[in-house]
Amino acid sequence: MANEGGARDVAALELQLATDEEADPERVAELTYQLRQELLDLDVEEVSVRTEGAAPPGTRGGEALAIGGLLVQVSVAVLPALLAILQSWVSRSASQKVRVKLGDNEIEIDGRMSPAERNALVKTFVDKAERG
Repeated sequence: MANEGGARDVAALELQLATDEEADPERVAELTYQLRQELLDLDVEEVSVRTEGAAPPGTRGGEALAIGGLLVQVSVAVLPALLAILQSWVSRSASQKVRVKLGDNEIEIDGRMSPAERNALVKTFVDKAERG
């Protein structure tokens, strides 16, 4: 986790939020916005909404948004705090979950998991991230 050269300490995380199957896209978009606002309160470099390339023909806008998708640029030192927010977010509803991807390292934090299960999963993820 120590920074020798500077750039290596910034991690590019991909987040994908999910709720129960009955949740409409507007609700997922609302939850994504709320989570984005919470993450911006951390010392993160950037939190942006993921896109899926060009928007469908006949629609306005240059790129299609990936519903529930966020890209987060964060210092590895802030990673545990970010994951704590994600754990809090999923614990608000058993139907909520978030997939977190950092390179080949990927986990899914689920609201149905016990706090101990979530903590163990997150600890393993952070340990791998710190080792690079």
